[in-house]
Amino acid sequence: MGSPNLIPVGVTLNDLRRAVQKLASLRLNADSTLTFTSLTLSDLTASRLVVTDATKTLVSDDLYSWVTETSNQVLIADDGDGTITFSTPQNIHTGASPTFAGLTLSGLTQGSVMFAGAGG
Repeated sequence: MGSPNLIPVGVTLNDLRRAVQKLASLRLNADSTLTFTSLTLSDLTASRLVVTDATKTLVSDDLYSWVTETSNQVLIADDGDGTITFSTPQNIHTGASPTFAGLTLSGLTQGSVMFAGAGG
């Protein structure tokens, strides 16, 4: 039962001392692989992205820091809770009436007349 890679820690000071001595004898190096059943990092914010800062320290970050809006095309709002909202400068749903400064239509036959059919 158990695994040779697990280091049991009892409840007494001697148990802890033995566990630390065993850990020290494992000789961890750059090629070592560590496996954790659970890991809690207390300096991070829950439900946020985890990134590394300039000193390679794990820190929390908001999604807003990772996306860039395109002026007059796609707008991005920081919701203040780590999430973002995408929008456009004007409504573009099927019932909207967007306004454009200019419009170029391609694929039309030269000399033809455009008209709206019964469906609009």
